Amino acid sequence: MKRIAILIGNDNYDDPKQKLECAVNDATALEQKLKEVHFDTALYTDIGRYDLASEITEFSRKLDSYDVGLFFFAGHGFQVKGENYIACKDTQFEDDISISHTAYKLQEIIEDLDNSSLKIKILIVDACRTMPNGARGSNSTFAPIMAPKGTIIAFATSPGQSAKEDAASGHGYYTKALLKHLLTKNISIEEMFKRVRNTVYLETQGKQITWEHTSLLGDFSFNDYSSISSDMVYSKIALADADYEPVKNAICYEMIKMALTYDFNEQNRIPSMLDRNKLQVVKEAPDDIFVLGRVLYQASHRAFNVQHYFEQLHKKLTSYPADMAEHLLNGMAYEMFFDDSGKLRRVFDMNAFSKNVLEELWSDRFNKCGKYIYSQLKEYSQNIIYFPGKKLDFEVFLKEYEDSYADCKVYRISEIFLDGINVMYNSDGTDYYSIDDDYRFGYSALGLNEVETKVIERVAGSRRGVNIQFDIEDKAKEDNKIKVYWSDGFRLLKYID
Repeated sequence: MKRIAILIGNDNYDDPKQKLECAVNDATALEQKLKEVHFDTALYTDIGRYDLASEITEFSRKLDSYDVGLFFFAGHGFQVKGENYIACKDTQFEDDISISHTAYKLQEIIEDLDNSSLKIKILIVDACRTMPNGARGSNSTFAPIMAPKGTIIAFATSPGQSAKEDAASGHGYYTKALLKHLLTKNISIEEMFKRVRNTVYLETQGKQITWEHTSLLGDFSFNDYSSISSDMVYSKIALADADYEPVKNAICYEMIKMALTYDFNEQNRIPSMLDRNKLQVVKEAPDDIFVLGRVLYQASHRAFNVQHYFEQLHKKLTSYPADMAEHLLNGMAYEMFFDDSGKLRRVFDMNAFSKNVLEELWSDRFNKCGKYIYSQLKEYSQNIIYFPGKKLDFEVFLKEYEDSYADCKVYRISEIFLDGINVMYNSDGTDYYSIDDDYRFGYSALGLNEVETKVIERVAGSRRGVNIQFDIEDKAKEDNKIKVYWSDGFRLLKYID
Protein backbone atom coordinates (compact mmCIF):
# COMPACT_ATOMS: atom_id res chain seq x y z
CA MET A 1 0.00 0.00 0.00
CA LYS A 2 1.40 3.39 -1.00
CA ARG A 3 1.77 5.73 1.98
CA ILE A 4 2.08 9.50 2.33
CA ALA A 5 2.41 11.76 5.38
CA ILE A 6 2.62 15.46 6.16
CA LEU A 7 4.06 16.48 9.52
CA ILE A 8 3.87 19.90 11.21
CA GLY A 9 5.81 20.97 14.30
CA ASN A 10 5.54 24.48 15.72
CA ASP A 11 7.72 25.68 18.63
CA ASN A 12 8.64 29.30 17.94
CA TYR A 13 5.36 31.19 17.89
CA ASP A 14 5.40 34.92 17.19
CA ASP A 15 3.84 35.39 20.61
CA PRO A 16 6.86 34.61 22.84
CA LYS A 17 4.61 33.54 25.73
CA GLN A 18 3.44 30.58 23.67
CA LYS A 19 6.88 29.14 22.89
CA LEU A 20 7.28 25.36 23.13
CA GLU A 21 10.43 23.24 23.39
CA CYS A 22 9.71 19.87 21.80
CA ALA A 23 7.18 20.15 18.94
CA VAL A 24 9.79 20.51 16.17
CA ASN A 25 11.76 17.58 17.61
CA ASP A 26 8.57 15.53 17.70
CA ALA A 27 7.66 16.12 14.07
CA THR A 28 11.24 15.63 12.88
CA ALA A 29 11.77 12.35 14.74
CA LEU A 30 8.39 10.95 13.72
CA GLU A 31 9.14 11.72 10.07
CA GLN A 32 12.24 9.54 10.26
CA LYS A 33 10.24 6.66 11.76
CA LEU A 34 7.60 6.92 9.04
CA LYS A 35 10.27 6.83 6.33
CA GLU A 36 11.45 3.51 7.77
CA VAL A 37 8.02 2.03 7.02
CA HIS A 38 7.89 3.41 3.48
CA PHE A 39 5.95 6.65 3.87
CA ASP A 40 6.60 9.47 1.43
CA THR A 41 6.89 12.43 3.79
CA ALA A 42 6.77 16.23 3.89
CA LEU A 43 7.92 18.04 7.06
CA TYR A 44 7.23 21.69 7.95
CA THR A 45 8.34 23.41 11.14
CA ASP A 46 7.44 26.80 12.62
CA ILE A 47 5.10 27.45 9.70
CA GLY A 48 2.67 30.36 9.35
CA ARG A 49 -1.03 30.29 8.46
CA TYR A 50 -0.64 31.19 4.77
CA ASP A 51 2.17 28.72 4.08
CA LEU A 52 0.41 25.95 6.03
CA ALA A 53 -2.75 26.36 3.94
CA SER A 54 -0.68 26.19 0.76
CA GLU A 55 1.21 23.03 1.81
CA ILE A 56 -1.94 21.24 2.98
CA THR A 57 -3.59 22.06 -0.35
CA GLU A 58 -0.62 20.56 -2.20
CA PHE A 59 -0.66 17.50 0.09
CA SER A 60 -4.39 17.01 -0.56
CA ARG A 61 -3.88 17.05 -4.33
CA LYS A 62 -1.57 14.03 -4.04
CA LEU A 63 -3.81 11.85 -1.87
CA ASP A 64 -5.66 10.03 -4.65
CA SER A 65 -2.36 8.48 -5.75
CA TYR A 66 -1.94 6.79 -2.36
CA ASP A 67 -3.67 4.18 -0.19
CA VAL A 68 -2.71 5.50 3.25
CA GLY A 69 -2.57 9.17 4.24
CA LEU A 70 -1.32 10.57 7.56
CA PHE A 71 -1.43 14.08 9.05
CA PHE A 72 0.60 14.82 12.19
CA PHE A 73 0.64 18.05 14.19
CA ALA A 74 2.67 18.99 17.26
CA GLY A 75 2.07 22.39 18.83
CA HIS A 76 -0.76 24.34 20.44
CA GLY A 77 -4.37 23.35 19.83
CA PHE A 78 -7.71 24.50 21.19
CA GLN A 79 -11.37 25.08 20.43
CA VAL A 80 -13.18 28.34 19.81
CA LYS A 81 -16.99 28.27 19.90
CA GLY A 82 -17.14 24.57 19.12
CA GLU A 83 -14.51 24.63 16.31
CA ASN A 84 -11.16 22.88 16.71
CA TYR A 85 -8.01 24.74 15.66
CA ILE A 86 -4.28 24.09 15.46
CA ALA A 87 -2.02 27.08 16.05
CA CYS A 88 0.25 28.34 13.29
CA LYS A 89 3.46 30.25 13.97
CA ASP A 90 1.71 33.57 13.43
CA THR A 91 -1.54 32.74 15.23
CA GLN A 92 -2.76 35.64 17.38
CA PHE A 93 -3.86 34.46 20.84
CA GLU A 94 -5.48 37.66 22.21
CA ASP A 95 -9.13 36.65 21.84
CA ASP A 96 -11.58 34.33 20.08
CA ILE A 97 -11.80 36.41 16.91
CA SER A 98 -8.02 36.65 16.54
CA ILE A 99 -7.57 32.92 17.04
CA SER A 100 -10.33 31.90 14.60
CA HIS A 101 -8.84 34.11 11.85
CA THR A 102 -5.19 33.18 12.31
CA ALA A 103 -5.25 29.50 13.31
CA TYR A 104 -6.13 26.55 11.03
CA LYS A 105 -9.37 24.57 11.34
CA LEU A 106 -8.78 20.92 12.10
CA GLN A 107 -12.06 20.01 10.38
CA GLU A 108 -10.73 21.25 7.02
CA ILE A 109 -7.88 18.73 7.21
CA ILE A 110 -10.30 15.94 8.13
CA GLU A 111 -12.48 16.84 5.14
CA ASP A 112 -9.48 16.85 2.78
CA LEU A 113 -8.64 13.32 3.91
CA ASP A 114 -12.27 12.23 3.70
CA ASN A 115 -12.75 13.61 0.17
CA SER A 116 -9.83 11.56 -1.14
CA SER A 117 -9.82 7.94 -2.34
CA LEU A 118 -7.48 6.89 0.50
CA LYS A 119 -8.29 3.52 2.05
CA ILE A 120 -6.74 4.41 5.43
CA LYS A 121 -6.77 7.98 6.84
CA ILE A 122 -4.78 8.79 9.97
CA LEU A 123 -4.79 12.11 11.84
CA ILE A 124 -2.55 12.47 14.91
CA VAL A 125 -2.64 15.62 17.05
CA ASP A 126 -0.08 16.12 19.82
CA ALA A 127 -1.53 19.37 21.10
CA CYS A 128 -3.24 20.76 24.21
CA ARG A 129 0.19 21.28 25.81
CA THR A 130 0.47 23.15 29.09
CA MET A 131 1.79 26.66 28.48
CA PRO A 132 3.70 28.85 30.94
CA ASN A 133 0.65 30.96 31.81
CA GLY A 134 -1.67 27.95 32.00
CA ALA A 135 -3.91 29.27 29.19
CA ARG A 136 -4.40 27.89 25.74
CA GLY A 137 -6.91 29.96 23.81
CA SER A 138 -10.58 29.83 24.55
CA ASN A 139 -10.68 26.25 25.80
CA SER A 140 -7.95 23.89 26.96
CA THR A 141 -9.33 20.90 25.12
CA PHE A 142 -10.82 19.98 21.76
CA ALA A 143 -14.49 20.01 20.86
CA PRO A 144 -16.16 16.62 20.18
CA ILE A 145 -15.10 15.28 16.80
CA MET A 146 -16.29 12.48 14.51
CA ALA A 147 -14.06 10.22 12.46
CA PRO A 148 -15.39 9.76 8.88
CA LYS A 149 -15.42 6.28 7.36
CA GLY A 150 -11.96 4.78 7.04
CA THR A 151 -10.40 7.29 9.46
CA ILE A 152 -8.65 7.14 12.82
CA ILE A 153 -8.13 10.38 14.74
CA ALA A 154 -5.69 10.23 17.65
CA PHE A 155 -5.19 12.89 20.34
CA ALA A 156 -2.43 13.26 22.90
CA THR A 157 -4.99 13.77 25.66
CA SER A 158 -8.46 12.88 26.80
CA PRO A 159 -11.04 15.70 27.03
CA GLY A 160 -10.18 18.23 29.70
CA GLN A 161 -6.50 17.27 30.02
CA SER A 162 -3.30 19.00 28.97
CA ALA A 163 -0.49 17.39 26.98
CA LYS A 164 2.92 17.65 28.58
CA GLU A 165 6.50 17.91 27.37
CA ASP A 166 9.34 15.82 28.74
CA ALA A 167 12.23 18.27 28.56
CA ALA A 168 14.78 15.60 29.48
CA SER A 169 13.98 13.56 26.35
CA GLY A 170 13.34 16.52 24.06
CA HIS A 171 9.87 15.20 23.18
CA GLY A 172 6.31 15.47 24.32
CA TYR A 173 5.28 12.42 26.33
CA TYR A 174 2.81 11.43 23.60
CA THR A 175 5.18 11.54 20.63
CA LYS A 176 7.89 9.95 22.75
CA ALA A 177 5.55 6.98 23.20
CA LEU A 178 4.65 6.99 19.49
CA LEU A 179 8.34 6.78 18.61
CA LYS A 180 8.70 3.83 20.98
CA HIS A 181 5.81 1.76 19.61
CA LEU A 182 5.32 2.80 15.96
CA LEU A 183 7.76 0.24 14.51
CA THR A 184 6.57 -2.69 16.63
CA LYS A 185 6.08 -5.52 14.16
CA ASN A 186 2.77 -7.14 13.33
CA ILE A 187 0.42 -5.17 15.59
CA SER A 188 -2.65 -3.29 14.37
CA ILE A 189 -2.80 0.49 14.50
CA GLU A 190 -5.44 0.20 17.23
CA GLU A 191 -3.13 -1.99 19.32
CA MET A 192 -0.25 0.41 18.70
CA PHE A 193 -2.25 3.36 20.06
CA LYS A 194 -3.31 1.27 23.07
CA ARG A 195 0.36 0.67 23.88
CA VAL A 196 1.01 4.40 23.47
CA ARG A 197 -1.81 5.13 25.92
CA ASN A 198 -0.39 2.73 28.53
CA THR A 199 3.09 4.23 28.21
CA VAL A 200 1.88 7.84 28.49
CA TYR A 201 -0.33 6.98 31.47
CA LEU A 202 2.58 5.39 33.33
CA GLU A 203 5.11 8.12 32.53
CA THR A 204 2.76 10.95 33.54
CA GLN A 205 1.48 9.04 36.60
CA GLY A 206 -2.04 9.05 35.22
CA LYS A 207 -2.19 12.79 34.51
CA GLN A 208 -2.38 12.34 30.72
CA ILE A 209 -4.53 9.73 28.98
CA THR A 210 -4.51 9.55 25.19
CA TRP A 211 -7.71 9.37 23.13
CA GLU A 212 -8.73 7.98 19.73
CA HIS A 213 -11.80 8.13 17.51
CA THR A 214 -11.92 5.47 14.81
CA SER A 215 -14.10 4.29 11.98
CA LEU A 216 -11.47 2.18 10.22
CA LEU A 217 -13.02 -0.58 8.11
CA GLY A 218 -9.88 -2.49 7.18
CA ASP A 219 -6.70 -3.59 8.94
CA PHE A 220 -3.58 -1.45 9.06
CA SER A 221 -0.23 -1.81 10.78
CA PHE A 222 2.68 0.55 10.42
CA ASN A 223 5.23 -2.27 10.39
CA ASP A 224 3.76 -5.55 9.23
CA TYR A 225 3.63 -7.84 6.21
CA SER A 226 2.09 -5.11 4.08
CA SER A 227 5.26 -3.04 4.42
CA ILE A 228 7.50 -5.89 3.25
CA SER A 229 8.93 -5.42 -0.20
CA SER A 230 10.62 -8.00 -2.38
CA ASP A 231 13.49 -7.76 -4.83
CA MET A 232 12.06 -10.66 -6.85
CA VAL A 233 10.47 -9.42 -10.07
CA TYR A 234 8.63 -11.15 -12.90
CA SER A 235 7.34 -9.61 -16.12
CA LYS A 236 3.72 -8.56 -16.62
CA ILE A 237 3.19 -11.33 -19.17
CA ALA A 238 4.35 -13.93 -16.62
CA LEU A 239 1.98 -12.54 -13.98
CA ALA A 240 -0.89 -12.44 -16.47
CA ASP A 241 0.12 -15.65 -18.22
CA ALA A 242 -2.94 -16.36 -20.39
CA ASP A 243 -0.87 -15.78 -23.55
CA TYR A 244 2.59 -16.45 -22.17
CA GLU A 245 5.18 -17.79 -24.63
CA PRO A 246 8.32 -19.25 -23.02
CA VAL A 247 11.68 -19.26 -24.78
CA LYS A 248 11.43 -21.86 -27.52
CA ASN A 249 13.69 -24.88 -27.83
CA ALA A 250 14.30 -24.83 -24.08
CA ILE A 251 13.37 -27.42 -21.47
CA CYS A 252 10.87 -25.13 -19.68
CA TYR A 253 9.15 -24.51 -23.01
CA GLU A 254 8.64 -28.24 -23.50
CA MET A 255 7.25 -28.82 -20.00
CA ILE A 256 4.93 -25.79 -20.10
CA LYS A 257 3.51 -26.94 -23.44
CA MET A 258 2.99 -30.43 -22.04
CA ALA A 259 1.12 -29.00 -19.04
CA LEU A 260 -1.11 -26.85 -21.25
CA THR A 261 -2.29 -29.83 -23.30
CA TYR A 262 -4.54 -30.69 -20.32
CA ASP A 263 -3.82 -34.31 -21.24
CA PHE A 264 -2.97 -35.96 -17.93
CA ASN A 265 -0.81 -38.55 -19.72
CA GLU A 266 1.40 -35.73 -21.01
CA GLN A 267 1.29 -33.89 -17.67
CA ASN A 268 2.38 -37.03 -15.84
CA ARG A 269 5.71 -36.93 -17.71
CA ILE A 270 6.67 -33.53 -16.30
CA PRO A 271 7.93 -34.45 -12.76
CA SER A 272 10.54 -36.94 -13.95
CA MET A 273 11.54 -34.63 -16.80
CA LEU A 274 12.00 -31.78 -14.30
CA ASP A 275 14.17 -33.91 -12.00
CA ARG A 276 16.39 -35.12 -14.85
CA ASN A 277 16.97 -31.63 -16.24
CA LYS A 278 17.22 -29.45 -13.12
CA LEU A 279 20.77 -28.31 -13.94
CA GLN A 280 19.51 -27.07 -17.29
CA VAL A 281 16.31 -25.54 -15.90
CA VAL A 282 18.18 -23.38 -13.38
CA LYS A 283 19.95 -21.61 -16.27
CA GLU A 284 16.70 -20.60 -17.97
CA ALA A 285 14.76 -17.35 -17.61
CA PRO A 286 13.16 -16.71 -14.17
CA ASP A 287 9.87 -15.94 -15.97
CA ASP A 288 9.87 -19.40 -17.60
CA ILE A 289 10.58 -21.21 -14.31
CA PHE A 290 7.90 -19.11 -12.57
CA VAL A 291 5.27 -19.96 -15.20
CA LEU A 292 6.34 -23.61 -15.07
CA GLY A 293 5.52 -23.52 -11.35
CA ARG A 294 2.09 -22.08 -12.17
CA VAL A 295 1.13 -24.70 -14.75
CA LEU A 296 2.56 -27.49 -12.62
CA TYR A 297 0.21 -26.44 -9.81
CA GLN A 298 -2.71 -26.44 -12.28
CA ALA A 299 -1.81 -29.99 -13.31
CA SER A 300 -1.92 -31.14 -9.67
CA HIS A 301 -5.72 -31.06 -9.87
CA ARG A 302 -5.84 -34.20 -12.03
CA ALA A 303 -2.51 -35.73 -13.08
CA PHE A 304 -1.52 -38.57 -10.72
CA ASN A 305 2.28 -38.22 -11.06
CA VAL A 306 2.04 -34.47 -10.52
CA GLN A 307 -0.05 -35.06 -7.40
CA HIS A 308 2.63 -37.46 -6.15
CA TYR A 309 5.22 -34.74 -6.87
CA PHE A 310 3.32 -32.27 -4.64
CA GLU A 311 3.05 -34.86 -1.89
CA GLN A 312 6.89 -34.84 -1.84
CA LEU A 313 7.18 -31.11 -2.45
CA HIS A 314 9.57 -30.37 0.41
CA LYS A 315 11.96 -33.11 -0.70
CA LYS A 316 11.77 -32.00 -4.33
CA LEU A 317 12.36 -28.29 -3.70
CA THR A 318 15.28 -28.87 -1.35
CA SER A 319 16.96 -31.02 -4.02
CA TYR A 320 16.97 -28.15 -6.55
CA PRO A 321 19.38 -25.21 -6.81
CA ALA A 322 18.07 -22.35 -4.63
CA ASP A 323 17.10 -19.96 -7.45
CA MET A 324 15.21 -22.65 -9.34
CA ALA A 325 13.31 -23.77 -6.22
CA GLU A 326 12.35 -20.17 -5.37
CA HIS A 327 11.01 -19.36 -8.84
CA LEU A 328 9.03 -22.62 -8.96
CA LEU A 329 7.52 -22.07 -5.50
CA ASN A 330 6.64 -18.46 -6.33
CA GLY A 331 4.79 -19.67 -9.41
CA MET A 332 2.91 -22.37 -7.50
CA ALA A 333 1.83 -19.96 -4.76
CA TYR A 334 0.97 -17.16 -7.20
CA GLU A 335 -1.31 -19.54 -9.11
CA MET A 336 -3.24 -20.25 -5.92
CA PHE A 337 -4.03 -16.55 -5.39
CA PHE A 338 -4.11 -15.04 -8.90
CA ASP A 339 -5.80 -15.95 -12.18
CA ASP A 340 -4.30 -15.93 -15.70
CA SER A 341 -5.04 -12.22 -16.10
CA GLY A 342 -3.02 -11.43 -12.98
CA LYS A 343 -6.09 -10.54 -10.89
CA LEU A 344 -6.72 -11.80 -7.38
CA ARG A 345 -9.08 -14.76 -7.47
CA ARG A 346 -12.46 -14.31 -5.81
CA VAL A 347 -12.12 -17.88 -4.57
CA PHE A 348 -8.55 -19.09 -4.13
CA ASP A 349 -7.50 -22.13 -6.15
CA MET A 350 -7.08 -24.68 -3.37
CA ASN A 351 -6.78 -28.45 -3.53
CA ALA A 352 -5.49 -31.31 -1.40
CA PHE A 353 -1.87 -30.20 -1.98
CA SER A 354 -2.26 -26.48 -1.28
CA LYS A 355 -1.16 -26.90 2.32
CA ASN A 356 2.17 -28.33 1.12
CA VAL A 357 2.79 -25.23 -0.99
CA LEU A 358 1.83 -22.93 1.90
CA GLU A 359 4.07 -24.78 4.36
CA GLU A 360 7.07 -24.23 2.09
CA LEU A 361 6.07 -20.66 1.31
CA TRP A 362 5.94 -19.65 4.98
CA SER A 363 9.05 -21.60 6.00
CA ASP A 364 12.33 -19.95 7.01
CA ARG A 365 14.12 -21.56 4.07
CA PHE A 366 11.88 -19.80 1.55
CA ASN A 367 11.66 -16.48 3.36
CA LYS A 368 12.27 -14.65 0.05
CA CYS A 369 9.24 -16.38 -1.47
CA GLY A 370 7.05 -15.42 1.49
CA LYS A 371 8.11 -11.80 1.05
CA TYR A 372 7.36 -11.99 -2.67
CA ILE A 373 3.80 -13.23 -2.13
CA TYR A 374 3.26 -10.61 0.60
CA SER A 375 4.36 -7.94 -1.86
CA GLN A 376 1.78 -9.15 -4.39
CA LEU A 377 -1.09 -9.43 -1.89
CA LYS A 378 -0.55 -6.18 0.02
CA GLU A 379 -2.72 -4.15 -2.38
CA TYR A 380 -5.74 -6.29 -1.49
CA SER A 381 -6.20 -5.31 2.16
CA GLN A 382 -9.99 -5.71 2.02
CA ASN A 383 -9.63 -9.45 1.36
CA ILE A 384 -9.21 -11.79 4.32
CA ILE A 385 -6.06 -13.82 3.76
CA TYR A 386 -4.23 -15.84 6.38
CA PHE A 387 -0.64 -14.89 7.14
CA PRO A 388 1.43 -16.80 9.72
CA GLY A 389 1.46 -15.15 13.14
CA LYS A 390 -2.02 -13.67 12.72
CA LYS A 391 -4.79 -15.76 14.26
CA LEU A 392 -8.16 -15.60 12.51
CA ASP A 393 -11.16 -16.31 14.75
CA PHE A 394 -14.41 -16.77 12.80
CA GLU A 395 -17.91 -17.12 14.21
CA VAL A 396 -20.26 -18.85 11.75
CA PHE A 397 -23.98 -18.19 12.20
CA LEU A 398 -26.33 -20.90 10.98
CA LYS A 399 -30.01 -20.67 10.11
CA GLU A 400 -32.19 -23.75 10.15
CA TYR A 401 -33.50 -24.62 6.69
CA GLU A 402 -36.67 -26.48 5.86
CA ASP A 403 -36.00 -29.29 3.39
CA SER A 404 -38.78 -31.86 3.12
CA TYR A 405 -36.47 -34.31 1.33
CA ALA A 406 -33.72 -34.24 3.95
CA ASP A 407 -33.45 -37.08 6.45
CA CYS A 408 -31.67 -34.91 9.02
CA LYS A 409 -31.63 -31.39 10.41
CA VAL A 410 -30.32 -28.94 7.77
CA TYR A 411 -28.79 -25.47 8.16
CA ARG A 412 -27.56 -22.70 5.89
CA ILE A 413 -24.87 -20.13 6.67
CA SER A 414 -26.42 -16.71 7.26
CA GLU A 415 -23.42 -14.67 8.47
CA ILE A 416 -19.72 -15.09 9.19
CA PHE A 417 -18.13 -12.76 11.74
CA LEU A 418 -14.44 -11.92 12.24
CA ASP A 419 -13.50 -9.86 15.30
CA GLY A 420 -17.16 -8.98 15.85
CA ILE A 421 -17.75 -7.73 12.29
CA ASN A 422 -19.77 -9.46 9.60
CA VAL A 423 -17.36 -10.28 6.74
CA MET A 424 -19.73 -12.31 4.56
CA TYR A 425 -20.46 -10.38 1.34
CA ASN A 426 -22.23 -11.32 -1.88
CA SER A 427 -20.20 -12.71 -4.78
CA ASP A 428 -19.76 -9.22 -6.28
CA GLY A 429 -18.48 -7.81 -2.99
CA THR A 430 -20.98 -4.94 -3.14
CA ASP A 431 -23.29 -5.78 -0.23
CA TYR A 432 -23.72 -8.22 2.61
CA TYR A 433 -24.58 -11.78 1.63
CA SER A 434 -28.22 -12.79 1.83
CA ILE A 435 -29.26 -16.43 1.75
CA ASP A 436 -32.59 -15.36 0.23
CA ASP A 437 -30.89 -13.83 -2.82
CA ASP A 438 -28.46 -16.66 -3.44
CA TYR A 439 -30.30 -18.46 -6.23
CA ARG A 440 -27.46 -18.57 -8.80
CA PHE A 441 -25.34 -21.15 -7.02
CA GLY A 442 -25.93 -24.80 -6.23
CA TYR A 443 -25.59 -26.25 -2.77
CA SER A 444 -23.45 -29.01 -1.30
CA ALA A 445 -24.57 -30.77 1.87
CA LEU A 446 -21.57 -30.80 4.23
CA GLY A 447 -20.78 -31.79 7.79
CA LEU A 448 -19.40 -29.20 10.22
CA ASN A 449 -15.80 -30.39 9.77
CA GLU A 450 -16.18 -30.03 6.01
CA VAL A 451 -17.56 -26.51 6.45
CA GLU A 452 -14.52 -25.64 8.58
CA THR A 453 -12.27 -26.90 5.79
CA LYS A 454 -14.14 -24.80 3.23
CA VAL A 455 -13.82 -21.61 5.29
CA ILE A 456 -10.12 -22.25 5.89
CA GLU A 457 -9.62 -22.72 2.15
CA ARG A 458 -11.37 -19.39 1.52
CA VAL A 459 -8.59 -17.57 3.36
CA ALA A 460 -5.73 -19.90 2.29
CA GLY A 461 -5.22 -20.76 5.93
CA SER A 462 -4.43 -23.71 8.17
CA ARG A 463 -6.26 -25.32 11.07
CA ARG A 464 -3.51 -24.10 13.35
CA GLY A 465 -4.00 -20.49 12.32
CA VAL A 466 -7.78 -20.34 11.78
CA ASN A 467 -10.33 -20.99 14.53
CA ILE A 468 -14.02 -21.46 13.68
CA GLN A 469 -16.89 -21.31 16.16
CA PHE A 470 -20.42 -22.32 15.14
CA ASP A 471 -23.42 -20.70 16.85
CA ILE A 472 -25.19 -23.99 17.34
CA GLU A 473 -26.01 -25.94 20.50
CA ASP A 474 -23.40 -28.46 21.64
CA LYS A 475 -25.96 -31.22 21.44
CA ALA A 476 -26.65 -30.39 17.82
CA LYS A 477 -22.91 -30.39 17.04
CA GLU A 478 -22.66 -33.94 18.30
CA ASP A 479 -25.40 -35.11 15.97
CA ASN A 480 -23.58 -36.71 13.03
CA LYS A 481 -26.66 -36.36 10.85
CA ILE A 482 -26.59 -32.55 10.82
CA LYS A 483 -25.77 -31.05 7.45
CA VAL A 484 -24.98 -27.52 6.33
CA TYR A 485 -25.92 -26.47 2.81
CA TRP A 486 -22.80 -24.78 1.45
CA SER A 487 -23.02 -22.25 -1.38
CA ASP A 488 -20.15 -20.62 -3.26
CA GLY A 489 -22.17 -17.42 -3.69
CA PHE A 490 -20.28 -15.33 -1.12
CA ARG A 491 -16.93 -13.70 -0.46
CA LEU A 492 -15.09 -12.97 2.77
CA LEU A 493 -14.09 -9.30 2.89
CA LYS A 494 -13.13 -6.89 5.65
CA TYR A 495 -15.13 -4.14 3.98
CA ILE A 496 -17.01 -3.54 0.74
CA ASP A 497 -15.00 -4.17 -2.44
